[in-house]
Amino acid sequence: MSELKNLPHRVWDWDKDGSHNFIGETQANLNFLQSNFRAELENTNKKVKKIGILKVVEFKSTLSYSLLDYMTGGLDMSLMVAIDFTGSNGHPANPQSLHYLNSSQGSQYQQAIRTIGNILSCYDSDQKFP
Repeated sequence: MSELKNLPHRVWDWDKDGSHNFIGETQANLNFLQSNFRAELENTNKKVKKIGILKVVEFKSTLSYSLLDYMTGGLDMSLMVAIDFTGSNGHPANPQSLHYLNSSQGSQYQQAIRTIGNILSCYDSDQKFP
């Protein structure tokens, strides 16, 4: 679990022009941060190594889920396809048009749908693509 690892926490002096200055760092894990965390900051670039104290006054943690988390949780995807046939994309007879039908490969739209569809279809349980 990542919450048990001691990770470096770096403190910077923020400057509006983007030239932020490193103040110091400390090591802590998530559980330590949640429990009124107080730790000495160290800066190995300075003669005086102990540079100050980092105190967490308020702590909020938000879970972030990945696509894999959703998939293992039972998410079912449905692949849907739509094509933009507006005139601004060019006439289908024009080789520069996105709608141009290349006899061996199809249009650029067909190529993109085929490429993406081949990947996403693996996650569609009923294999029906409206």
